[in-house]
Amino acid sequence: MAIAVSALEKFITLVNETPVTDSTPPHLAPVDTQDSENLIAIDVSLSETKFDLAKDPADFGIAQLHSAYQTGVLRPSTLVKSLLSRVEKREPIIEGWATIAPDLVEQADKCDQQIPSAESNKPLLGIPIGVKDLVDVAGLPTRCGSQQTTADPALNDATAISRLRDAGAIIFGKTTTHEYAFGGTTPPTKNPWDLDRIPGGSSGGSGAVLGAGMVPGAIGTDTAGSVRIPASYCGAVGFMGSYGVVPGDHVAVLAWSLDHVGAMARSVTDTELVFKVLAGIPTSPSSAPIGLPSVIGIPSAAFEPIHPAVRVAFEKGVDALIDSGVKIVEVPWPDPELLEAVGFILMMAESAAYHRQRMHRPELFDPQVAELLEQGATVSAGTIFRR
Repeated sequence: MAIAVSALEKFITLVNETPVTDSTPPHLAPVDTQDSENLIAIDVSLSETKFDLAKDPADFGIAQLHSAYQTGVLRPSTLVKSLLSRVEKREPIIEGWATIAPDLVEQADKCDQQIPSAESNKPLLGIPIGVKDLVDVAGLPTRCGSQQTTADPALNDATAISRLRDAGAIIFGKTTTHEYAFGGTTPPTKNPWDLDRIPGGSSGGSGAVLGAGMVPGAIGTDTAGSVRIPASYCGAVGFMGSYGVVPGDHVAVLAWSLDHVGAMARSVTDTELVFKVLAGIPTSPSSAPIGLPSVIGIPSAAFEPIHPAVRVAFEKGVDALIDSGVKIVEVPWPDPELLEAVGFILMMAESAAYHRQRMHRPELFDPQVAELLEQGATVSAGTIFRR
């Protein structure tokens, strides 16, 4: 237990070694981000306004782009050209992409052809999506941010990718990840809101390319905050659903008992849409709404400490549930520090088991990741299953 707790302390130190700024919320930042040499993020509020032909289409969110396609004022191929132009300028600074799909223009052209047809009702038709480089995309390598992997292309799509394709999405490319998701900094990727700071992790690439306006939607994986942290750091929205709601096949493992595939975008509305597609939940307006449970438990002890603005937003959400007839019940919750330690012990042990063969060549891992894996290998089954 002492070894695992020591590793937990080291991991938290790594995550927090470069603090995220909280001086100016991204949605209040100046629209003309080019005035600051250390800020190349976009005005995320554009993701919640009406599409405007006078502005760069790359600045708009999924809902606005879908509407623009439906009304014929924009085509997916035009959007992709705009995004590629932005990637050419910003990617050398941000370093949020592991690879760009070589068939990107071809994918966009196919979407152009579908727009006038009945297939245009697909919820993500023509919407470019970035994919964390732990998730298999057929034809692209899955490097996992590691020298342990090869450049051989994946043979099959993960189920999450198949669902995105079925919904009409354009797979824009693979985004950077902290090595095998075992960390919270995602080097060498920069935070578009402050280039001297980290984007968070381990889905830091997805958060950074969203914040920099290089793609309107992305997916990541989340074991201990790896979707939600970079979304928060980079001025985006991230959502991790319940365990198993989004299939995790053909996704590299950090800890199989804790891993989730999650959705990321620049607004709550867009993130909800991407997540529903990933989860196989109908998105058509004619679909029956998902019913609310009659009772929802809230573990209040788990929400301390909390930023005042986050508390206000959370309480508004609770009030909305109450207004909808849901009964809110406070539930007992273990000591958050103890809970975090137990979760990390499990994560360490499962990661060490998953990488057991790779540890024959530990020099191919980042030294900090290798050290965590070595410590994870010392966690016994008795420690995990002891009651």
